[in-house]
Amino acid sequence: MLSEEDSLFQTAFNAAAVRYKTGETNLLEKVSAEARLKEIRNRIQIVNAEEAEFYQNLKFLLNYEQSFVIDKNLSGKKALELSELNIQKNPFLAILRQQIEVSHLQTSFEKEKLKPDLRIGLTTQSIERNYNQNFVQGGLSIPVFAKAQKARIKAYGINEEISKGNLQVAENQIQTELNNLKLQYQKLQKSLDYYENSALPQADLILKTALKSFKEGEIEYFEFAQSTTQAWQIKEAYLVELQNYNQIVINIETLIGNE
Repeated sequence: MLSEEDSLFQTAFNAAAVRYKTGETNLLEKVSAEARLKEIRNRIQIVNAEEAEFYQNLKFLLNYEQSFVIDKNLSGKKALELSELNIQKNPFLAILRQQIEVSHLQTSFEKEKLKPDLRIGLTTQSIERNYNQNFVQGGLSIPVFAKAQKARIKAYGINEEISKGNLQVAENQIQTELNNLKLQYQKLQKSLDYYENSALPQADLILKTALKSFKEGEIEYFEFAQSTTQAWQIKEAYLVELQNYNQIVINIETLIGNE
């Protein structure tokens, strides 16, 4: 957008310079147009420096040494299909399900300790000249402290139920958060539709008409500047809404585990 603004005010400055030479306007108009042009170009330099810093940080995060450039021709609006959203892949819910499984295994393991333990062994011995005599031995182990063991089983069972309850609460909270994000997404989608279908075309028309009127001497520079400021405000507001929209999409994708 700054490049577009730079081009517009370069044309306006050239027109103001011609009008000043021909005596159609005063020095203030020419200086004002030049000052606005320099301000825009200063902003462009700042943005370019910030972009270079962004690429350096991104290369560090990606552990990537070679230079690269993000394709700016890609759509600035992330696509999202609301009907396909599901919280079951949420990483936090996965952890809670794992905790339930661990609690269940602990309960099952402790229950196994209450069961009698039957052991059978085969022994081969040689006595005097009678070789290879086989003896079968058997034993039955019965838990003596069954009451204490049952208490442990109950405790693990309670932990398992607590884990299930935590999962249910977390699912309800995350689903509520997802529903709220959906509402925000729909609100921003409608706002972007307004800008794209109405406000942005109007802003372009304002810029085109204001520049034409100024070059033809139908309006003064300050009227031109006031009209174009309104148009740039519309374009900047659209970019802010677009950023908010994309952030909501990122939040939704993070919530459903689609990172």
